Amino acid sequence: MSEYNDYKWYDENNGEENKNVHFYTETVTENKKEKRKNRMKNVAMVVMAAVMLTSVATTGYVLYEDEIKGTVSNIERKLSLSDKETSFKFQQLTDGDKVPMSTVDIATNVGPAVVGISTSAQYMSFFGQMYEQEGSGSGIIISSDGYIVTNNHVVEGAKSISVILNTGEEHSATLVGTDAKTDLAVLKISASDLTVATLGDSSVCSAGELAVAIGNPLGQELAGTVTVGDISAVNRSIQADDGTNMILLQTDAAINPGNSGGALVNGYGEIIGINTMKFSGNGVEGIGFAIPVNTAKPIIADLIANGYVKGRPLIGLSLREISPELAAVNDMPAGLYVADVSKGGAAEKAGIRKGDIIVAVQDKIVESAKEVNEIRDKYAAGDTIKIEVSRDGQKKQFSVILQEDTTSRVSN
Repeated sequence: MSEYNDYKWYDENNGEENKNVHFYTETVTENKKEKRKNRMKNVAMVVMAAVMLTSVATTGYVLYEDEIKGTVSNIERKLSLSDKETSFKFQQLTDGDKVPMSTVDIATNVGPAVVGISTSAQYMSFFGQMYEQEGSGSGIIISSDGYIVTNNHVVEGAKSISVILNTGEEHSATLVGTDAKTDLAVLKISASDLTVATLGDSSVCSAGELAVAIGNPLGQELAGTVTVGDISAVNRSIQADDGTNMILLQTDAAINPGNSGGALVNGYGEIIGINTMKFSGNGVEGIGFAIPVNTAKPIIADLIANGYVKGRPLIGLSLREISPELAAVNDMPAGLYVADVSKGGAAEKAGIRKGDIIVAVQDKIVESAKEVNEIRDKYAAGDTIKIEVSRDGQKKQFSVILQEDTTSRVSN
């Protein structure tokens, strides 16, 4: 047990890891108050010296003036100078522990790593006239030399992309890679010494913990907007507009158009998610979603290294669903009509033709393209799956060697 004047602390768990440190003041009589003030200065000097050695001694407390702050458990208490015992419990720091940050500090530290993204795309009208459409979103700087992650839907179809730093400086961006399945994309700008976001660990997120969203809702006029809420839920299965199922973090931190691709940050100033969508409508409020950063990390790495996600399986078919009603009217089996077969693709090499009707994959009856894709995605490029088709009223089985899907590869 160590003792400093009127203050002392002791190990409540007999030296076990992650010890609790217990602080309290001894009862002080009226005639000792002046003497206590002088001793308080000595205590502060001793404790601050210990804090300076936190990397070695892993001391888990800070004392300055008359205030104690916990640095791990996010406890913050005022030290009472009354003549009664006052207790404080703190988790002791160990190697790798992180210090919680205030929302102001999160905004100050992470804000410069969040950028605005401006896009321009050309489309043809119904009458054959070309017109230009501009879009905006957000992004996160992940390397000091200019790699930036954002949403695929922010840059999809763009002919030109610009990145606006929080300083207002604008850079032309190159699309490095994009992945519609996870709604992620990586850009690159020519810059150096940029502020880089710290990627955290979304697997340890819990409902109820702090969540701070940083981005550019409604465009560059509101750049750097900070909204605060909580993680509402983890591992939410959400169906995107294209039918893809995504496992996302849910938050009630305000997310609006333009926030897409921006940062969802935890209480330690780490990126735990990439904001991607929200639910809207009458009576709907505070339901936003972010791609977990652990989902994003391997996708980002593949996009930077290869321009696409390696190992994704591809069959090479375009399918149309045949409902039981349509099948009955046309005297054909229910299943999936093969509308097209990719030239040189896995299905064509296996012998599947346009006009075939797929009725089963891996011995499972299928009635939707989603079901086919779910079965396919359980395998990797190079694996073999069985596809059963109906052709001219006869059942045929084919062994399809899945190819690697490189259709999203960016060519610059």
